[in-house]
Amino acid sequence: MDKNNTVPTAIAFIGFICVAVFCFMIIRDSVNKNNEEKEQRETQEVGKLADIKVNIGGTAYTAISESTSAAKDFISHLPLEVELSDLNENEKRGYTYFKLKPEAKKLNKVEIGDLLLSGDSYVIIAKKTFKTNDKYTKIGHIQNLGDIPSGNVKIYISKIE
Repeated sequence: MDKNNTVPTAIAFIGFICVAVFCFMIIRDSVNKNNEEKEQRETQEVGKLADIKVNIGGTAYTAISESTSAAKDFISHLPLEVELSDLNENEKRGYTYFKLKPEAKKLNKVEIGDLLLSGDSYVIIAKKTFKTNDKYTKIGHIQNLGDIPSGNVKIYISKIE
């Protein structure tokens, strides 16, 4: 083996490794930047959801939607009519004709006016503020929710265009 050939070969190999690492870093940074831009676009698209109109027993309310894919999916099914019944004296619950992919989280506290999804197909409207250990998918929040009639009540949920 010629010693004079070994040094240039080693230098060429090290140079090749450096170029390969440099190219890998550029590609990785480009992929990360594209992923960040995609997430930002998706967040902006979800954040552009229409506000929601909720008519409860003849009274119209506005709900501000969450910026989540679950809220976006829910809104895609509007308009919706659901019959709600009392549940635990602090919420109304009704079954939807469709199933959603829930993003349930333990909320610890549910606020009056919260528009929630329980499981994959039950719409919940919080009549009172209460503490909970249950998991819900938050769809939005009904502003200035007044008293909701007790017993069964039909609600109409639609997009505000």
